[in-house]
Amino acid sequence: MKRNNMKRGNAESAIDWLRMKGREGSNNHRGTVVFAAAIVADEKEATFTWVIDKFLQSMNNKHPITVLTDGDEVMCTVLKKLMPTTQHRLCAWHIGKNITQNVNDVEVQKQLGKMLYASYTIDEWEEAWGDIVAKHGLEEDPWITALYEKRDRWAEAFFRGTFVRGYAALREVRGLMSKNHKRKFDSDLKSIEEDAFDTFTDDIFVVIKGHIKLKNRFGVRSCVQFGGSGDLMFYLSQYERPNRSWTALYNSVDGKYSCSCLQFESDGVPCAHLLCVLKYRNVSVYPKSLIEDRWTKGGGRFKMVPTAAQCVDEMSGRILRYTALMCEAKKACHNLSQSTEGFDAGICPGLQRHL
Repeated sequence: MKRNNMKRGNAESAIDWLRMKGREGSNNHRGTVVFAAAIVADEKEATFTWVIDKFLQSMNNKHPITVLTDGDEVMCTVLKKLMPTTQHRLCAWHIGKNITQNVNDVEVQKQLGKMLYASYTIDEWEEAWGDIVAKHGLEEDPWITALYEKRDRWAEAFFRGTFVRGYAALREVRGLMSKNHKRKFDSDLKSIEEDAFDTFTDDIFVVIKGHIKLKNRFGVRSCVQFGGSGDLMFYLSQYERPNRSWTALYNSVDGKYSCSCLQFESDGVPCAHLLCVLKYRNVSVYPKSLIEDRWTKGGGRFKMVPTAAQCVDEMSGRILRYTALMCEAKKACHNLSQSTEGFDAGICPGLQRHL
């Protein structure tokens, strides 16, 4: 936040800053969960170092798999130093905004926007980028060159296989359906749909149903069995685009499915290719190996383990103890409020002593 806004006490700026600088995760509905936020007076390396260090302490020094930022170079330097194993991604919204601000040609804007989320391999992505640059004569454009040099931090193709709470899957099915249709099991994989509805939260079911619709774009060209085992390899291609192909595997020992697009590994939701394979194999039950626990209706329910003993400073320990107690108290209040007897039991002498 700019210092002049701080001096004026601009509440809106403060809220915007918290949104930008907050450390977030997601729940089993893909909803944002804010873990921490900080208001700082400047954007110097020492300040960001303090913020990230305190965040890691509060998270019991557990590093996130992926961090998304707006591309601030100072922040990037701090993240490399304090979170060397964490994958750093640039916010897709900021990249898209920068494209519209720096590229005047609307057609080029659209093509570059597709490069953000395209389900390409790295080689396919590089070829597609080269075609765009050559077609529109962008070889000497300094902004395009700078964007290309950062491609491994913003293009979806370079993140396949790294779990990032599912932005890609939501984009792929956007416009194909709405939540109003979530209770209709009307596809050719009706049993799979019903199982998915019973297993996953509504938001995740919407994505899976969208992928079931998308599967009709693909077909299994051939299936090969490995020796005397029951392991299978499937070769798939896209209708009217036979040059685009994928490979899916089925392991008969553990019942696991995998696809060369790495959608499930990236997002925890099966890709349209695997759903196409399920139809090809006439599978009528949603495979357990394709269930990501964090997206299920009971996902994320675990006992909070107090970590105050490991906290370096007393304030962090106090906050953790308060949070743990509040979580337990909230559940107790809900249960005790269901009856007069429960209420009387809750207002006990032991509790009164601490009020």
